[in-house]
Amino acid sequence: MKAPHVIHATQMEKKMIKYFSLFMIMSSSLFAEEPPEQQNLSGRITYFTIDQVYCDLGLNQQIIICDTLDVSRRAEILGVIVVSHVANKSSVCEILTPETQFKLGDLVTLRRALFPISSDSTLSDSTQLNTIIPLADIETLKVKQNFTQNGTASIRSNYNQITDEFRFYNSLQYNAKYKKYRFWVFGRSNSTSKQFTLYQAKMDLGSKSRGMFIQLGRVFSAELSGIGATDGIMIQWRKRKHFSLGGLVGAQPDPESFSPDFSIKKMGFFTSYEKSLPSIRFKITSSMVGQYANQEVDREFFYVKLNGKFKKQLSFRAMGIFDYYRTTLGNRSGFNPTSAQLSMQYRLGKTLSFQSRYSQRMRPLYRSTYDSVQDSIISDELISGWMNSIRISNMKFGSVQLGGNVRKQSSGDYAYLAQFNLRSIEIQSTFTLGWSANLIQNDLIKGVQNQFQYDRTIGRFGQIYFEYEIYHYGYGLSPFDNNQQTISMTYNHKIFNSIYLYGTVDTVIDDLGDPLIHLFLGTSYRF
Repeated sequence: MKAPHVIHATQMEKKMIKYFSLFMIMSSSLFAEEPPEQQNLSGRITYFTIDQVYCDLGLNQQIIICDTLDVSRRAEILGVIVVSHVANKSSVCEILTPETQFKLGDLVTLRRALFPISSDSTLSDSTQLNTIIPLADIETLKVKQNFTQNGTASIRSNYNQITDEFRFYNSLQYNAKYKKYRFWVFGRSNSTSKQFTLYQAKMDLGSKSRGMFIQLGRVFSAELSGIGATDGIMIQWRKRKHFSLGGLVGAQPDPESFSPDFSIKKMGFFTSYEKSLPSIRFKITSSMVGQYANQEVDREFFYVKLNGKFKKQLSFRAMGIFDYYRTTLGNRSGFNPTSAQLSMQYRLGKTLSFQSRYSQRMRPLYRSTYDSVQDSIISDELISGWMNSIRISNMKFGSVQLGGNVRKQSSGDYAYLAQFNLRSIEIQSTFTLGWSANLIQNDLIKGVQNQFQYDRTIGRFGQIYFEYEIYHYGYGLSPFDNNQQTISMTYNHKIFNSIYLYGTVDTVIDDLGDPLIHLFLGTSYRF
């Protein structure tokens, strides 16, 4: 199976100076052909918010709520997201690895096991048994459906010319399902911290689509967006397809190491209602969340969200978070809006789509944890932004996307980003071409970035990815005072049935000194 491709479209803020003066640290990916019993579904990130990611995989690709997706860029696995809402051609996902930052065009991949029925057919989760199947095959299918498992274990290393040392990274992802029970774990370690970071470890009992559903461990709930990772228990009850309610109670993991920490308690309650009419479908969710430290209130907030779709053309979303301060904290008291977002997507036929999103957010104030009140007041800035993009897709040539983003802070400073992305279809079923361009301007610098990609399969088990990037930037009126070039090549190869090897070499050439070289090697076992 040919490996999917990646498009890069970078959002630039003040951190871009450091980002482009050093080189991008590269690591591994699992771009290779899956074993016969696995099916890979791949798409890309279309846009994202602080805690959610939108991608172009949906019901048409048999994506369902609670599916887990790998997010990767070039040869690096960045993190994992979980589907919380799904439409025909897109889905909304929650971020489970909060320290990572995704970009537009990052690759998302779902691996799902398929079960054999007969010599010429397979059954997926949504397939209807409307054909006559031999009894022996049905019995075999039932046994295999009772217990399924998959996962990935990898060992990676990279050499950094700046530090002149090798560093090693390990990761583990494992999923197992037995009847109505599901276990899932994901974690990573590295030689620098010498510790294993456990991002998720949970067990699901029951089904979220009907009746009682229980989740134990490091739990996740799309209805309680904003509460973050919680070590505890979540219970949800659903009546038919319209109404559900539930609650969560537990403790906040350490925000840096993600190790269990029971000093900060959390609890939340939520309810949701959804309805499908001939022309419109919608779902409204509301929740109340409290966080407490040392028997005192740390943070309390109210969350409301509306998702909907009008006919087949228009999708919309609105959400808001309102913090509640029982007593005055800084310059806030009572209910205060902390975050708000309005977004829509309009499709005109099969080739043209338009997206628009407006958001504004203010840093919440915590009474006891993370930072002092004085530090919070200093950083109490209202940040707003408006993003618009147009995408044209055609099966004959590929896709073109034009977009722009304007952001404003309470200081009055503006930051601008204009984007252009072009991606070809597979040419002669062997390679693709890509070009992305960004124009960046903020209160510090101006910059122009061009990136060219070449992606080619080598035989049945290999893939090579080549990228050339040239970045011009300046601190005055001209964006061409400084220049930086990055040349990168990645090769992935499958050996045996489930073992993969991959390697990356990066070379960064700028006006500041000698070229910098970064090497990366890795291997993974996928089952």
